[in-house]
Parts: sequence; C-alpha cells; structure tokens
Amino acid sequence: MKNPILVLIASGIFIIILHQNVPPELKYPVTATGDVVDTYFDTTISDPFRWLEDDHAEATKTWVTKQNAFTSSYMQKIPYRQKIEKRLTEI
Repeated sequence: MKNPILVLIASGIFIIILHQNVPPELKYPVTATGDVVDTYFDTTISDPFRWLEDDHAEATKTWVTKQNAFTSSYMQKIPYRQKIEKRLTEI
C-alpha cells in the first residue's frame, strides 16, 4: 500500500455504505419479571420468569399472544418465505 490515506478514505466510504443497510432494531414485547428465588443446597437461584410456567394463567396467555404477533410480523417481512413454504409443501 503506497498511500494509506487512500485506503482510509476507501474504508470510510465502505463503512458508510454498509451502515446504510443495517436492519432496523427489533422491538420485542416487554416480558415481566418476578421475585421468585429458590435455595438448593445452599445455592440461591433466581427464577424471574417462573410466572410463565403456568400456561393456563391469563398473563401467560397474553404474553404468548404478544410474542406470536411479534414473530408473525417479522416472518411476514421475509421476501423468500413463500418460496420456502411452497417447496416444503411440494416435498
């Protein structure tokens, strides 16, 4: 490399171009946490998501509905998803 300034300029332009194609940040649904703590053989284990273990609770059903809606909205944006679905159906 005879001219490091040209390399730096080219690298800067390349970084700017790549930065413009960054996907938007995903906004996951907020997941509540609890204060459940268990002690097993003198070891304390925090279990902030214990409330999700009750799959019949309204809070859990609401959380699952929000997570499914988030996942579906992301999956629908995948441009080649229908091609994959079609091929899997054929197989």
